[in-house]
Amino acid sequence: MDYLNEDTGAVTGAIGGAEDRDECEGVVRHETTFYQRQGFTVIRGEACELCRGCEGDGLIGAHGSQRECPQCGGFIGPFRKLRFKV
Repeated sequence: MDYLNEDTGAVTGAIGGAEDRDECEGVVRHETTFYQRQGFTVIRGEACELCRGCEGDGLIGAHGSQRECPQCGGFIGPFRKLRFKV
C-alpha cells in the first residue's frame, strides 16, 4: 500500500503478509482504513503472490551457497499481482 504523508509530501509504503487471498483482502482493507483515519491519502493498494520458499528471489541459500528454489523452479518475482480499489 502506498500512501501520501501530507506533512512531508513523501510517498511511503506499508508492507504486510497474508496466507491466502481472503486474508490479503482483509489486510488491505484494514490498512486502508487505518491510514485514512490517521489523515493520510491512500494512493494504491496492491499485493503480490510470492513463492513461500524463496519469497520471489528464485534462489534459496544455506551456509553461504545458493541454489535454485525447488518449490518454484527458480522463478524470479511475483507469480501475479493483485490490485485493490482504494
